[in-house]
Amino acid sequence: MRILVCYPVRHTGGAQNLIARVSTQLARSFPVQLIVCDFVDGYVKSVLEENSIEFDFFEYDELSQLRIDGDCVFLTPLSELSNFNYDFLPSSIKILTWAIHPSGFLSFFRYRSVYTKFPVRFSGGIARVLEFFRFRQLREMIGSLTINGGLISMDAANSSSMSSFFTCDFAMPIIPIGIELNQPCSGENFSRCGPIEFVWLGRIDKDKYRSILHVGNTLSFLADHFGRDLVLHVIGEGDSLSRLKKQSFEGVEMRYPGTLSGAALDDYLKTGLYVGFAMGTSVLELVKLNVLTFTIDLIRFRGVFPFTNIYLFSSCADAYLGDVSYMPKKTISLDQFKQCLSSYDATCLDQSNFLHGTFDVTSISSDIYDRCLTTKVTWAMLRTIL
Repeated sequence: MRILVCYPVRHTGGAQNLIARVSTQLARSFPVQLIVCDFVDGYVKSVLEENSIEFDFFEYDELSQLRIDGDCVFLTPLSELSNFNYDFLPSSIKILTWAIHPSGFLSFFRYRSVYTKFPVRFSGGIARVLEFFRFRQLREMIGSLTINGGLISMDAANSSSMSSFFTCDFAMPIIPIGIELNQPCSGENFSRCGPIEFVWLGRIDKDKYRSILHVGNTLSFLADHFGRDLVLHVIGEGDSLSRLKKQSFEGVEMRYPGTLSGAALDDYLKTGLYVGFAMGTSVLELVKLNVLTFTIDLIRFRGVFPFTNIYLFSSCADAYLGDVSYMPKKTISLDQFKQCLSSYDATCLDQSNFLHGTFDVTSISSDIYDRCLTTKVTWAMLRTIL
C-alpha cells in the first residue's frame, strides 16, 4: 500500500512531531511505500531522513506535478485540506484525515478570524448567518468523512468542538498523539532545598501568550507560600517571545534557553527535577521525560485567578490535549498542587504509566494503518466541496 503524507512545515511542534513519528513507524512496521510532500528543508522530511527511512519525496511547491494512480491513501491533517489545490489528485485516491487542533476546521471558512474570537458554541451560530451555504456544506463534508471512515480525532476536544460548532453529534473515532516512550520512572524524591525549577515547553505565539502569563502569575502567587526562590525556564520561541521577555513576575527568575527538542531537551531536563507546564501535545514531551506536568487551558482574558485553568495531566479524561476547556474535570487547587510536589515520585510514576497506557506510537500507528486500509472516502467525494 502506498501512503502519501502531506504536512509541509519548516518548524517543530506537537502536530509536526505527530505526523513525523507516525510516518516513521508506518514505514518501519508495515508494508507501505511512503510518499512525502514537504519543503526541501521541511521538518517531517528531516525527521524521516534522520531515522534512515526510505521514501519518495515531492516538494510542496511542485506537488501539482505529482502523478499518482488511485492505489494510494492521502494522509493529512484536516486543516491542510483547505490550504492547497489538490485538483491533480485522481478521483479514486483514498482520503484519511486527522483532526489535530480543535479550531483546525475553521480554516475552511472565509471569516475564520472572526469565529476564533468567540467560544465555539457561539461562533457556530455566527458562521451559520455569515456563511450559511459554506456552513451547511462543511457540516455535510465532516459527516460524510466520519461515516465513511475518513476522519479521526486526536482527542475528545477536537470532536467536541466540531460537534458543538455544527450542532451535530459527530461520532468520530479518537486516535491520540503517538510518542516514543521511555521506561516509566522508578521514582525520585523532590528536592526540598534550593530553588524550585519550573519549565514551560511550547511555542511562544499570540494564541499561547496569555496562558504563559498565567503560569508566571501563578508562580509569583506561589512564591509567597513556599518561601523559596522559583525559576521558570521558558523552552520555546515564537512571535511573542520578545513581548514575554519584557514581563517580570515577582519572586520568579526567568530563563530562556530557546527551542530544544529530542536529545537536547532530554539533556537539559536531566540537570534537575522540574515541574512542567505546557499546552496541547507539548505536555506529552514533558511527561515522556518523567517531568511532573500540568496542562494549561487556552487563556482568552486577563486577570485570571492563579490556579484556575490548570490541570494535572493524568486527570485528563479521554486524553484532552487540544483544548482542556472541554475536559469534565475541576482545576487543581493550591493544596492539591502542594500535595503533588510532596509526592513528586508517585505523581510522576502515575503520569508515566498513563502515558504508556494511552500514547504508545507503535500501537497508534497500527490503528492508523488499519484506518488506511478501511477508509471509504475518495477524493471524488470531497472535490466539489473543497
